[in-house]
Amino acid sequence: ETVRPVADRLTVKSAEIISYKIDATLYFYPGPESEPILQAARAQLEAWLAEQRRIGRDVARSAIMAALHVPGVQRVELTQPAKDLVISETQAARCSATEIR
Repeated sequence: ETVRPVADRLTVKSAEIISYKIDATLYFYPGPESEPILQAARAQLEAWLAEQRRIGRDVARSAIMAALHVPGVQRVELTQPAKDLVISETQAARCSATEIR
């Protein structure tokens, strides 16, 4: 016989959303075209952002720069976020805007 609790009460709370923006400038190695490289960097950043959309995931500047470093990118200058965002287990980070140039 399975014994089950009769009177469990669950309290469900929504996560506190922490909004941030990404503002970065990419510098490219000399070459014929930078647009395909820029598109690849944006796609890789979007994939990283999708992975980060979970409760308790910190937003590290180094991870953003790593996502933007695709072949052809010499360096990344990240203006925003100005510092790492430490997210608690009751919060979730959401990127509200990206400006990659």
